[in-house]
Amino acid sequence: MPAEELAQERASDRRDTSDRRASSVTFRYPERRTGFDRRLECVPGSLSHRYSTLVRSLADGGTALLVVLVLFNILNVTDALMTASILEAGGAEANPVMRQLYGAGVWQAVAFKVAIGAAMTATIWSLRRYRRIVEIALVILAVFTAVVLYEIVGMLLLT
Repeated sequence: MPAEELAQERASDRRDTSDRRASSVTFRYPERRTGFDRRLECVPGSLSHRYSTLVRSLADGGTALLVVLVLFNILNVTDALMTASILEAGGAEANPVMRQLYGAGVWQAVAFKVAIGAAMTATIWSLRRYRRIVEIALVILAVFTAVVLYEIVGMLLLT
């Protein structure tokens, strides 16, 4: 085979791109856990270690997150019913959207709150592989716990 034909054959084997390994467009959401992510080294027994263990068990186990979401929904319904009883006793609703709904009728407001809570639960459950979503679920549970405790204190003060 002459050298010219060999050079033409090698030229035809070349690829059009400079490097196939380098992708021109990549997208990776930084919160998605892939298993290869490096975690911060936590001292066993420290608060940060316990927190990361809790978040990991909520995202990976499923059952613990399910308990958190069920508690959230129970607190959501409790909040709606306690708000209705506080309004009957002469209290006021601070949320302007819920104030309008309670003005239209108690059951419309309760149905709206339950529907929003169910939508939030479904969203959190479907995105549970993201660490931030699990953290948001814990914050929502803490906020609704505080709201229900606030309403309990309000009911005690009204009676």
